[in-house]
Amino acid sequence: MGSFTREEFNTGLSRLSIFSLSLLKDRLPDLREVALKQADDLYFFAFRFLKEHSSQRLVPLRIALSTFGIILADYPHTQNFINFMNNHQTTYKGINSDQWNMFFVFSKNVDPDLRNYSDENAWPVILDDFVTFMREQKLVSK
Repeated sequence: MGSFTREEFNTGLSRLSIFSLSLLKDRLPDLREVALKQADDLYFFAFRFLKEHSSQRLVPLRIALSTFGIILADYPHTQNFINFMNNHQTTYKGINSDQWNMFFVFSKNVDPDLRNYSDENAWPVILDDFVTFMREQKLVSK
């Protein structure tokens, strides 16, 4: 997985004028706001950061879903998608770049009730499977 050195970590905190653990705790809400304003950049950076090797094609499912839960926590489909992936499918062991990118587009553009989701659009199969599951479980309208 991507990493940074202690020096890089300390430099980053210094640039944010954070010099103690208590100050870091106090600033976390502000840092979250900054991250949310730059969610697009953070999200796309995260995929590259989470791969152990640049040649790796997938981010392991557990890590991908945990990251979705952090970065996309406020998006309407995130928790249902995480639940679906963890408990109702056995096909996927990781998330590739296309799935990662399209889940973000899906999260930003598809209504919470999935009414504007079209099977005819070029969504990855993983998202088609998720929507089918949600509709079959009557968790959203058809």
